[in-house]
Amino acid sequence: MGALDGFGLGIYGEPINPDAWRLALLSVQRVLKNGGRFYLAAQIGKQDKLRFNAGRIFRLNTICDTLKEMSLNELHFLKGHDLDTYPCIYQKDGKTITDDSNLHFLCNQDSATALMIFQKL
Repeated sequence: MGALDGFGLGIYGEPINPDAWRLALLSVQRVLKNGGRFYLAAQIGKQDKLRFNAGRIFRLNTICDTLKEMSLNELHFLKGHDLDTYPCIYQKDGKTITDDSNLHFLCNQDSATALMIFQKL
């Protein structure tokens, strides 16, 4: 899903609803079977923010706290217009690896595109 930041803002012709993004995440979490994966692209930054006529920026914790029945298995981000991805959390040889410097960088940006893979517990 890559439209989360616009849900509830009327961008898609829907009624204005400040909680639409949260309801969308909870709906995905509810219908996903145990072990199922959810792929999410969203703007992540150092604070939750609504940008006029442009969408939302989420703190990583805002999304993770909403998806309480899921684990964040992978997290990568794009820097500016660079098409390379930078890993924060990823799997290698069956182990979860966390790159603390990249994670810190991502969470302290005004906005960066994050690519996340969640798994239902």
